[in-house]
Amino acid sequence: MQQLLLHDLWPKVRSFTRTARRVQAAIAYLSTDKYLRLKSGDVLVVDASHHAVSCGETSASTLQKLRRRGVVIFHYNNLHAKVVVADNKAVIGSANASASSAHTLFETAVLTTDPNLVSQTKSLLFQLQRHGSPLGAKELHKLSRIKVRRRRGTHTANTPARNKIRTPGKQFWFSAAVDLPDDAFPDEQSAVEQAERKLKSQHPELSPTCLRMTGASMFRLSASNGDLLHIASARKNNETPYEVAPAIPILLVQRRNHWTRFYYDPENAYPLKPVSWHKFKQLLKKANVRSRIGKNSICTLHASDAMALERQWPRTKN
Repeated sequence: MQQLLLHDLWPKVRSFTRTARRVQAAIAYLSTDKYLRLKSGDVLVVDASHHAVSCGETSASTLQKLRRRGVVIFHYNNLHAKVVVADNKAVIGSANASASSAHTLFETAVLTTDPNLVSQTKSLLFQLQRHGSPLGAKELHKLSRIKVRRRRGTHTANTPARNKIRTPGKQFWFSAAVDLPDDAFPDEQSAVEQAERKLKSQHPELSPTCLRMTGASMFRLSASNGDLLHIASARKNNETPYEVAPAIPILLVQRRNHWTRFYYDPENAYPLKPVSWHKFKQLLKKANVRSRIGKNSICTLHASDAMALERQWPRTKN
């Protein structure tokens, strides 16, 4: 689905963020929570600089209110993005969360369920969290003491290193995998724990797991953050996968000389749900997928095939 939002932008966003299981947003300036419904465990990235707060563009009291509600908040200096992801929907547009945006300014945005765009947007949001500054009670209390004054002139703050935020990947992949016991490769556990801490420090609700790859496959060499990945999981000594996961965004790639790990959170596929291998083969046929995929395949999927497959994929009923 692709839809251009105009006057119905904020009513649409309010509606689907209210019912979504997980919401992540990067909104440059937020002066009210009236139009963006965030709950405990959701994530918000804003420009909460001294300038933004003193000009009234970002409201410290609103951020405090959201934090008390359980929203995880980050500051990213010079942020000007306006993106919202709720489950399998993304909104990318021009609107700040403000009364003037909702009632005075002419705003536009695109609402999409395209798995590629949603995945890239999730990857962007994760990077903004990773390189941003968490705003806890102490930081928000300091912001609340800033005197709000009328905006005058322009302002240029110290610009963060732009090369920290990388263009999210846009490839689709399929990989067969075999389940590993928790104690497999003990000499790699410290690296795994480091990666999991990095992921969970930015989003405590995250439940990261990973796919370990060796060899010289194109997937191992080329896959990157934001790419979408289908994993066909099999148990050891059993050739037929017991489950095929819907497309899941790669959150972090950890490369070493002898192995590479791709971290993801299965919950990011919601509302799509895993299917059996038999059901997956049926979906491939129904979606007219041209790529040849077998039980042991590690391959790319053409974007049109991946999107056709996503449209046929079964969803969890609320």
